[in-house]
Amino acid sequence: MTTLILTSIFVLVVASALALFKWHGSIQGRGFFSGKIELPVDRSHWLVNLLNPLLFILLAYGLSVHVRYTWIEFAEAHYVTDAGEKEYFRPQMVRDGVALPNTHDSFYFGSILQKALYQKHQDNHLIPSVYTNGMITYLPYLLLKTFPDRWTIEELLLKIPVWVAGFVCIPIVLIGRLYGSSLWGFFAACLAGVAHSYYNRTLAGYYDTDMFSITVPAFAFFFLLAASRRESVGYLVAAAITLYLSRFFYGSTQAITCAMSLVFIFYRLGLFLLEALEAKFGSGKESASSNVLVLLLGLPSLRFTCLSFLLAGWVLLAESWSSGKVIEDNSIRFWFGLILPVILFVLVKFRRKIDHVPSFADELSSDDHGIESKEAKKSPSSFPLISDTVLAVPSLLLIFLLFLGVAPFIDAGPFSGTWAKLTGKLQSYSSARVAGGTISGSSGYNLNFLDVKSTIREAGSLDQKSKRINDIRMRNRILEDLPLWRGDWFRDNGSASPARPPDANKKYKWWNPLEKTFNSMEQSLPKYAGDLNLKTALLALLGYLLLCLRYWEFLLGAPFWFIGYNCFSHFVESPLGLRFTVHVGNVASIGLVFLLLIVSWAFFRFCFSLASKRKNDHLKKILNIVFKSVSLITVGVVVALFAWPNVDHAKGYHSHVVYPVKTIEVLEELNQASDPDDFVVTWWDYGSGCWFYGDTRTFTSPAHQTLDNYLTSEILRSNSPVQAANLARLKAETFVRLQDQKNKGEFSYDTAVQEMFKDGSPDLLFYQGLLGELNDANASLPTKSRDVFLFMPYEILRIFPTILSFSSRNLYFPSSSSNSRNETPMMILRNGRRQGSSLFFDGGHRMDRKGVLKLLDEDKSYVLPYGKMMAVGEDGQPAKVAGQFEVDGLRITSNITNGVNRVAVFVKSKNELIILSPKTYRSTFAKRFILDQFDANAYQNPLFGQAANPRNSPFFLKADGVQILDGGSKIVLSAGGGYRIEADLRTNLAKMPNVKDPLPFSFHRRLHDRETGKLAKIASAGAKESKFHIIQTNLPRFTGQRTHAVSKESQPLSEIALSYNLSPSVLSQYLNRGTEHEFSKGDVIRIPGKGYDLYQAWFFMDEKAFKSLLIQGFLMEDLDPSLYEKISSSPWGKVYKILK
Repeated sequence: MTTLILTSIFVLVVASALALFKWHGSIQGRGFFSGKIELPVDRSHWLVNLLNPLLFILLAYGLSVHVRYTWIEFAEAHYVTDAGEKEYFRPQMVRDGVALPNTHDSFYFGSILQKALYQKHQDNHLIPSVYTNGMITYLPYLLLKTFPDRWTIEELLLKIPVWVAGFVCIPIVLIGRLYGSSLWGFFAACLAGVAHSYYNRTLAGYYDTDMFSITVPAFAFFFLLAASRRESVGYLVAAAITLYLSRFFYGSTQAITCAMSLVFIFYRLGLFLLEALEAKFGSGKESASSNVLVLLLGLPSLRFTCLSFLLAGWVLLAESWSSGKVIEDNSIRFWFGLILPVILFVLVKFRRKIDHVPSFADELSSDDHGIESKEAKKSPSSFPLISDTVLAVPSLLLIFLLFLGVAPFIDAGPFSGTWAKLTGKLQSYSSARVAGGTISGSSGYNLNFLDVKSTIREAGSLDQKSKRINDIRMRNRILEDLPLWRGDWFRDNGSASPARPPDANKKYKWWNPLEKTFNSMEQSLPKYAGDLNLKTALLALLGYLLLCLRYWEFLLGAPFWFIGYNCFSHFVESPLGLRFTVHVGNVASIGLVFLLLIVSWAFFRFCFSLASKRKNDHLKKILNIVFKSVSLITVGVVVALFAWPNVDHAKGYHSHVVYPVKTIEVLEELNQASDPDDFVVTWWDYGSGCWFYGDTRTFTSPAHQTLDNYLTSEILRSNSPVQAANLARLKAETFVRLQDQKNKGEFSYDTAVQEMFKDGSPDLLFYQGLLGELNDANASLPTKSRDVFLFMPYEILRIFPTILSFSSRNLYFPSSSSNSRNETPMMILRNGRRQGSSLFFDGGHRMDRKGVLKLLDEDKSYVLPYGKMMAVGEDGQPAKVAGQFEVDGLRITSNITNGVNRVAVFVKSKNELIILSPKTYRSTFAKRFILDQFDANAYQNPLFGQAANPRNSPFFLKADGVQILDGGSKIVLSAGGGYRIEADLRTNLAKMPNVKDPLPFSFHRRLHDRETGKLAKIASAGAKESKFHIIQTNLPRFTGQRTHAVSKESQPLSEIALSYNLSPSVLSQYLNRGTEHEFSKGDVIRIPGKGYDLYQAWFFMDEKAFKSLLIQGFLMEDLDPSLYEKISSSPWGKVYKILK
């Protein structure tokens, strides 16, 4: 960020310095190419110019709302039966006549509203007050308080994003009006309101903070532009207040707030210095004072520049005071921070009428050293209450303090921590992008847990294998490319592939935005490969660069482009995730429309100049009106073309809901079987749903993705039902005890897993041993204080590999792979005893008196060198370097090999030798249990010998596609990347990629009844000792609309309807066509999908995955009834009560 700021200032300074010699008006106009790069300005009656922005705002806002209502129309699409009843095409997406929300965060915020309005979840400390998250919960709270019978919580969660997202159009239209071109603002607002990423993050039902995190900075951006362009203190105060309040609207906006404030400060500083250079060396240098201080204090922009420093600096200092938590805890601080800019505005605007008193600058520049004539002293004048000199002193001090606070290598003073605010959040997401990124619990002996951000799709990139594809998709997230030359997709080996032009298998044609193909294959594939597109986002960047040259203050938009820059793997090694592209849409829309307008306007002005030669004034006016109208209409059409791919994306973005109605019914059964204080073990995604519909407590949620995910992963993967039940009980009681300690003001860990393993403390536990002890049915557990349940929605099977990754790691090591493949992490040579002149160990290994270590491997002996010999004595004592050691009178001298990093540690009390690989030697494991303080209890644990080994993830595959061959005797399971498993059901042998011999498997069929949801268990086939398993079942799956291509010369609607098991009247209502309507050959007909329905699902897994609690509980329903009581069972979700 610092580099970006300094680069922007450098470019401004150098370019403006050149302007001193070429364009004298560039600095006064704060831009180059005045008269050359121009926009078509508003030239109507003042009342029309006043009403135009309002009309344009309403139109742009209406477009935004209309586009977002398309998802509601999709979800709530219905028809009328012959009996006159209303039936929904997608009944699982609608509850009580209202479409359901489509993001997990919605139910987190909804649970907060339940707590505030209906007194639910009172003991759930993970659910904060309605003020903590700011406007995202306070706005619906006010609406529900004011109109308790008008809306339900679910309805507001559905519709508020639709209403609020369009507010982003207001500041963008006003930006155009600020520069005299309302059409510029209008076109840009229309584009920004429907931009790809912004729509995805603010569509109906997507109740999250993005509707505020984009809109509020847009208002601040407008106010900063207006303040800088007009040097208006009123706009400056409005900008400061907007930036100050940003935290209330979006709790994590500190990076954008601080970046905008800093860029504004440095921009004003650079501009002020340029004005000083022009005054000193420019055209008016003859009248300039030779005294530099006098020169600076006499500049016209001094007062506004100082106020800019003070107000922007105040934002940097106090921006956190507007967070919901601070307002709740210390409202006086919040109001003080809000009122102070207003007070400063009043003070600087207040003027007093007094006799002339010379200013400091006057005294320095006067020839008589302050002696003035009596007439001058007597002449009354009006002066500001606060003089420029008074403002200059604190402004200079603020610049110095900013340098101390912002510079990361100093980080001191009142602005310390600013660098962390600027980069902290971005760095956390960027580092999480590294596969298997870890986070440590605290200081000391740290365990390394998987960073949950690395598994969140919105925080990651789309394609880890291809940077090019990733960058293209990122670019389209900002603004969709404009297709010009489109091709049809061809199929290769049964799967769709992008064609490489020219290609005989692909037919090309000009893109027609009005053509409605509704081709489901096109919608499921990327739109870029093999097509000719205009790169809209790149054109937008070009336009914005030109905009910065024409109007320098648009450099204030640099923070948004910087975020976009960090999204592309072409520029950075660890790019940010998908969600961050949403911040670029506004400035990209402004830049793109600016480019289109100046090019169009320049072209038509050129044409007008040619056509108006030798014409009278009346004809020139007519030609001017004609050319201007044609220019604006042309730009409007082009903007519409650029906007259309984004609108088309919105129309086809048929997002599913996170909790279909049938899954909600499962949660309601959980609610009936549980008490509000009971806990549910589930993955963090589903925590808020368990609150909202199940009225229970969970350990994690979409807003609390804590280290306790590790324990949940351990429970769901456990092959021991006893261990899983004991671990769930221990986790719940530990979690409750920690909260009680916090309520009493006592020290406690933040998470149950840290408390259980003593993470970060000198007493770090041997966690593998603890988990191993829980395999015992008689394991010591805390007293039961509440019940614990398992909730397994059907979607959890799709993310099971991700869940497994959290526990498929050795926590003592910073990555999932603790050592290189060719080296054993740790080897313990047991039971050393003297035999002659050597020390022999179990397994035939030995060390002679010279310290040469010889290992035996399958009757072959080899020497294992080591680079350091250490020895440990009693329990709790540290290991020390040992040149020699003695066993039963045999003195053994260490045989050190230079260049070898392997370490040998002799355990004196056991006469045993530990061989540590270099990585193990540096690990938390070796430091805690062997080197810093030898832990005899941990060493004696049967699991200690394998404690340094990496933990692999079980193999688990959910097939994306299935081919059934040879009359059902052979099946082919396919997954992403061309991965295929061929299974023969007659021989029960499967061929897997990169595996030489076929693998034996067992075949299991577990099908749910479509009406009752009960699981039918069909006898399994295959050998019982098989290490692999295939499971056939049926699970819910979401599908959007389907398409039907008419292949006959004509086909009636009724025939098409019957072929899809639809009533002709239903399809007739959906298509708004008569039941006997005839479709022609080549027509593509939309067929309404059911949204959710049960479809065949196939799984292939190894023995460890098959024996896991999740698979045995969901797919097999074969958990021990003495440990797990089945509460609810359906293909939409399973609930068990843990009886242990």
